[in-house]
Amino acid sequence: MDLVKNSVLPPELAAHGSGARARVFYFMRTAACPVCRHHVRRLSELREVLAAAGVAVTILAPDEAAPAWAKDLPYPLVLGPDPYRAAGFGRTLGAIQQSGTIIADGAGVVVEVRRATLPFQAFDEAWLLRTVEIERAA
Repeated sequence: MDLVKNSVLPPELAAHGSGARARVFYFMRTAACPVCRHHVRRLSELREVLAAAGVAVTILAPDEAAPAWAKDLPYPLVLGPDPYRAAGFGRTLGAIQQSGTIIADGAGVVVEVRRATLPFQAFDEAWLLRTVEIERAA
């Protein structure tokens, strides 16, 4: 099933970030992907701004084991392929894991989906802040 705007979060995602005004799910291509790690680092730098606005963040990686860098992660890290399948993040060309960002409201209804084959297209800070209605600091 591909999650699209107005879909309801599947059980594999629904429990994460419950009680928040908005939920952000960032799907990494792999935990070792340098572009994805940069996106996670940027999300970590936005932690206070997002938390103050009532936005919960969950990071997902298709890997089976947590990487060493995850010990310092300020967000939950969900591992394994099941959430990827539930959200419709597949493999393209038979091998390349899609990455992306899903934003849902507090009730678990999908507001926006950003799905990418190339990891640099999986996250856009301005898009995220606009979608969760946070004014960007000048």
